[in-house]
Amino acid sequence: MDNFVDQLKNNINTDENSPLEGSSKKLFREVLHYISMSPNGSEIKILGDEPCDSYGDIRFEVPMKSLGLSYNTYLEHQKDLCSIFMCNFLGELVVRENIYTFAKIITSISTEDYPFIVEKFNHTKFGMEINRDNFIFIFHISLLQNILLEDFKRKIK
Repeated sequence: MDNFVDQLKNNINTDENSPLEGSSKKLFREVLHYISMSPNGSEIKILGDEPCDSYGDIRFEVPMKSLGLSYNTYLEHQKDLCSIFMCNFLGELVVRENIYTFAKIITSISTEDYPFIVEKFNHTKFGMEINRDNFIFIFHISLLQNILLEDFKRKIK
């Protein structure tokens, strides 16, 4: 274990003045720029026979181009775009941009099933796959409940 900790310490750059390898620092701003310049927001397609499975997971697909990204940009920055930070950021951005579509899913759950599907587990992070030039995200429906409650609290203040 000490060997692992030593290797980790030796490989972490703690010099705040040195440029990051692969310019990760610049990438996040570059991706935000592409996203902010995309004209229509994101178009989504809910995947699966049911919009929400019995565990409360929802899968959806979004074309890279609707987020202002090309497949070449993805290939160039694949390591950073597939990071937990970017996966969560992109996934939640798309969910928030399409909240009315997702709200239909949560409101379709019966009162009896709601505690078992929505409240039994908590959303912690997005899963993401790449299929050709599409992102496929998976998340737990409890995120929708959190976003809708957040919006509700904002409106009653």
